[in-house]
Amino acid sequence: MKIINLIENTEGHEGCAYAHGLSFYVETSKHKLLLDLGPSEVTLHNAEKL
Repeated sequence: MKIINLIENTEGHEGCAYAHGLSFYVETSKHKLLLDLGPSEVTLHNAEKL
């Protein structure tokens, strides 16, 4: 299983934005899931960077 935090309130990886909210990308052998509780344009930006 892979879990990647895409958005939270603190600065993370260089080139990634941060914002109020929380977003995770979760991947298993059978499923891929995006849980997004943040600004969608920022989530997409960070997903491309990671």
